[in-house]
Amino acid sequence: MDTSLYGQLDVSAFKSPAVANTRPVFGHEPQSGQSPKAPAYLHVIPGHESKWSATCRLYQACEVPVYFVKEAWFVHVYLPSAGSHDGREQRYREVMRRARDERSALQDYGE
Repeated sequence: MDTSLYGQLDVSAFKSPAVANTRPVFGHEPQSGQSPKAPAYLHVIPGHESKWSATCRLYQACEVPVYFVKEAWFVHVYLPSAGSHDGREQRYREVMRRARDERSALQDYGE
C-alpha cells in the first residue's frame, strides 16, 4: 500500500472535505476511560471502508473516529492542491492508469 496515496490526510486547509459517511466510524470500540480522539480523514483503498474492522490496522486507525473522504474529492480537490507539490498527484494517476490497463487486459482475455 502506498502510504503517500492512502491513509490519513491533513484537511486543515480545506473548508469541508466531501466524506462518504455522515458520522465517524470506529474499527474497534475505544477502551472505556480513554479520552475521545479527534476524527481522522482518510483516503482508503476502494472496498476497505466496507470492512473497516478488518482493514483499520493497515491505516493505524482502529480506535480513531474516521471519516472516509470521497474518491472524487480526493482526486479533484485534495490532490491538485496538496499532492501536486510532492509528486503524489502524478503517482496516483500512474497507479490508476495501470489498474485500468490491467482490467482492460483481463476483459480482452475474457476473464
